[in-house]
Order: sequence, then C-alpha cells, then structure tokens
Amino acid sequence: LGYPNTSGLKCMDYRITDNICDPIDSTQIYTEELVRLPTCFICVPKPEEMKIPVAVAPPATRNGYITFGTFNNLAKHSNSCQKVWGRVLAEVSNSRFMAKGLAFTQEAARQSWADGFAQNAVDKSATDFNFKSMSKFKGRLLLKPATHSYFDHCRLYDDMDIMLDSWPYSGTVTSVEALLMGVPIVTLHRRGDTAIHANNVTASILKQVGLEDLVASTEDEFVQIAVRLSQDHGRLQELRRTLRPKCIETISAPTAETFGMELEAEYRKMWSRLLDECCQ
Repeated sequence: LGYPNTSGLKCMDYRITDNICDPIDSTQIYTEELVRLPTCFICVPKPEEMKIPVAVAPPATRNGYITFGTFNNLAKHSNSCQKVWGRVLAEVSNSRFMAKGLAFTQEAARQSWADGFAQNAVDKSATDFNFKSMSKFKGRLLLKPATHSYFDHCRLYDDMDIMLDSWPYSGTVTSVEALLMGVPIVTLHRRGDTAIHANNVTASILKQVGLEDLVASTEDEFVQIAVRLSQDHGRLQELRRTLRPKCIETISAPTAETFGMELEAEYRKMWSRLLDECCQ
C-alpha cells in the first residue's frame, strides 16, 4: 500500500517487510507480526523509466562541478537532513544542490524554502562565515517546479550526479527512479531504538543493487560517503552506464519470480498457522 507503518488494526495479522527496513533489533511498535522476506519487501515490474534513455554521462563531465540533489517530497526534508546536506556542500567546493517540488512554481515559496534550507545548512560558527554566506549558499540551489510530463521529470535526473536521501522518511519510488536513470544514492540506515521502516527503504533497495557502500550508519559517515563518491568521477561515469541493467537484474524482471516465491512461502506458513490454531 506504500504506507510505511503499522495499520493499528486488530484484524490485520501480518506486515510484509525485510531485515533492512525493519532490523531485528528495531523497537518500532507494530500491532501486526512482522514477516521479513529474505531479499527485499518490494520489487519493480516493468518500470516506465525503461522507455526513457539514460544520459551518456553524468552532468559533472560537462559542468565541471558536482550536482547533488533530491526529488523526494519536500515534506520529507527534516532540519537534520538539511543540516547534513549542508555539510556535504561545504566539503565539495562549487557543488550545487537540486530539489524539485510543486511549490516551486511560486517565487515566494521558492524563496521561503531556500531561506529555510540555508538556515539549517549553513554553519554559522564557521570561521569563514560572513554576511554574504547565506546568499552565496542560496545561489548554489537549483529549484525545479513540477514538470508537465513524467518523461520531463525523469529527464531532470540527467542534471543530477548524486542523490542525497532524506530522513526520517527516505525515498521509495524516487529512489528506484534515480537508480534506473543512472544516479547513485547516499542514504542513512537506522538500527535499534532509532530504526524506522520509512527511514530504511532506500537502504534495502541499495543492498539489492549491490551498493551497500553507499549506506551510512551515522550522519558523519553519510557526509564521508557523499564526499568520497563526488571525487570518484570514474565511478560516477560507470554507474551512469551500469545502474539500469543492474536494477533490471536485481529489483525488476527476474526478481518478481523470486519475490513471488518468497511471499507465497510466507503465505503458506500463515495459512498453516491459522489451521493449527483453529484445530486447537
């Protein structure tokens, strides 16, 4: 259903998930019993992005600078993640940050969002902070309004080198889109008392496509991974070329059969348990 939490309903017995989204040591409260699939709790059959060609090269090759960004819903951008995104931008000189939202069709909304982002992202205790720092930071923002078509939306990924995931609500559809368009993602994975299913979905997807090294366990590590990836232009070029085939191999076509078999096996266990309970 795309709802990353408990239903809270007594009539709902189980919730399908996996070990990355809901780690064994998670303390998130569910009324349902969690059923963790061995691979991933989602798969992507025949995504529309397959009809849209991937850009030949990441934008840094033509721009001469790295463009970070996120197309996650603006409501997912917490003050905490904006602060960390700001640290990444501070570490990668001359980089840009691209965001997209329906609100950006209005200039007042664009200015308001940019002001809020700058307040969270700019380190006012830095030795080089001055009265121009906020305006300089906002000058590095690329704010895109809603597009007229899905094709135009996906084409915007051509202008993004690296997607920075949000928290405590990460991307799902947006993360799959980015990967299919050849854009790698850096995400934050939470465990134990801080584990939240909504926070960990991108981490689960990245594990499936073999990009576990882009999953951070702390905010400091998130900055380190993003900076290191931005400096590896060869890898960015390789990922632009190989990510879609890797997605097709791991989270799309053949995975649907594996996903179905794993889910059917769990259904049999649920049904068997119900029969045992009824016979008692």
